[in-house]
This record gives sequence, structure tokens and C-alpha cells, in this order.
Amino acid sequence: MTTEYGRLLSTQWDFFWAPPDATVVQRDEIAYVACPRDYLYANTVTKTDAPTHRLPSLLDEVQAAHVGVRSRWAVYEGHGATGLPELLPRYGYDEPADYDAMVVGTDEYRARPAAGIEVREVRDLAGLRAWLHVNAQAFSGRPMVDDEPSQLQRELDLCTRPGRRTLRYVAWDAGGEPVAAASMNDYPALGLCFFWGGGTAPAARGGVGGGGGPPPPPAARGRGAYSALVAARVAAAAELGASLVGIFAKTDTSAPIVGKQGFRRIGRKSYWDRPIR
Repeated sequence: MTTEYGRLLSTQWDFFWAPPDATVVQRDEIAYVACPRDYLYANTVTKTDAPTHRLPSLLDEVQAAHVGVRSRWAVYEGHGATGLPELLPRYGYDEPADYDAMVVGTDEYRARPAAGIEVREVRDLAGLRAWLHVNAQAFSGRPMVDDEPSQLQRELDLCTRPGRRTLRYVAWDAGGEPVAAASMNDYPALGLCFFWGGGTAPAARGGVGGGGGPPPPPAARGRGAYSALVAARVAAAAELGASLVGIFAKTDTSAPIVGKQGFRRIGRKSYWDRPIR
């Protein structure tokens, strides 16, 4: 495990972002979050570092914690839990989706041109609603946040309060329409910012990355919205003091696009998903 890879992995068991109705479990052998709402990222196992004989007990524990919601289990290249991929299908987890672990130094990144795109950080409820609107178009499935005042305020506070560690951005086209959105989390102790939730609305798709969205049609590429979002986040990461930014990009769709932004592949992970049970 390289130092860069270790830093990137460490972001995955820091649950500062977990919603208040979620339960966080962190032990040497496992880390996961469980939420009664069917919000997949809040029902995910992010660390398994246990001997093979302990895995059935851990799988039973997670099954009990993820009742009535979808469940996700992350398996990392070269990180503990030998035998886990063989056991997961027995517990209803589907064939995995592969993601590349990719990083770039904030001092080595070179921004790509993006004409006619303005990137704005989310600083108020209108900006958050624009972010949610694009996110809902870019990714299928249950919305990340329900249109309910307390949930909206909690998400807004997460990215606007003093000392915030979550930053959200929306890319707007020349006509004043939100066309793409992306986010990052700051991990000051690691000197790293983690990119997540990058997606472009289907009608304006000019590049996606870091969230597993579908690839853009070739004829629609080149608008530069995703490039502008990468540049804005790298600049913000540098201002926060991060020397590295990282992302897990879906191998067969997002990773090639992220690679064109200058990111290097340093490892791999897979997501195993289980439907509601």
C-alpha cells in the first residue's frame, strides 16, 4: 500500500458527514454506517480488516444493521479480509462494480480550459437546491436528501458552517442554467481533499467523473463543465492546505475522464451492492 493510497483509504472511515439518524460503528476489524432511511452511502461498510474466520460473524452483524434498506460493501485492493469476495454473494451482494483510486497533487495539477462555464460554491439554500437538482438528474435512484426542511438545513449547514469540511459546487452555463455539480470533503490531518458526487445533467453532459454516472455521448463532450468543477475544487483544496486530491472513479466510465484531468491511478476498490432485504 503506497502512502498516497493509504491516505486516500483513510478518508473512507472518517464519518464526520454521517446524518444524525445514522449509527456509526468503528472497530479495528470493521467500520460501517447504518441509517433507517434507504440512503445507500449511509448504509455502507467502508473497512474490513479481519481474519477469514471472523467474516461470517461480521456479515451477520451488517445484515442485522442494514434491515429494510439497500446495503453496500466496499472491498479495497490489498487491504485485509482475505476471502470476503467469495462470501459476499452468499449474503445477497451482487457482482461488484470496479473503481480506480486516483490522485493528483495540488501543485502538479494543470487546469483544462472551460469556456462559458461559471462555477459557484454552494453557500445558500438556492445553491443547495441547484446542486440537488443536477445530482438527481445525473444519478438514478433515491434522492440523497429529502425535500424536508430539517434535512435541507442540515445539508446546508454541513457545507456552509465555519470550519466546514464538505464543499459543494455547481457549474452554470452562459444561459444561467445549472449543468453540472460536484463536491469534496476536506481531511486536514491527511493533507488531502476527497472528491465525490461529480455529475453532469444528461441534457448538458460534457463529462462525468467520480460518481459512477453513465458516460457522456461523444457528440456532447467538450463543454468543459466537469473540467471547471475539477479546477475549482483543486484550487479550493490548495487554499485549505491540501497537497493531494483523490477520487474513486468508476473504472469503465469515469476513470478515463478523470485520467485526462491529470489524475494517476494508484489502486482499486470494488462496491458490492445488496438490494433491500
